[in-house]
Amino acid sequence: MSLGQALRYLRKEQGLTLAELAARTHSHVGNLSRIERGVARPSLDLLYRLANAMGFSITDIFSVAEQ
Repeated sequence: MSLGQALRYLRKEQGLTLAELAARTHSHVGNLSRIERGVARPSLDLLYRLANAMGFSITDIFSVAEQ
């Protein structure tokens, strides 16, 4: 599973829409969509904000991505 797919999976597990996650992370829906589709990669700062907004650690995200 790619990093973007892992982020999408975890976001949906939390019951969050892209718009809700974008608001929580002070990002843009389009940017998060591109990351989830694998078209773009998140900065380390954004990855920390995404993890925090969903209640996960970065390690959790990478663990899901490795599956």
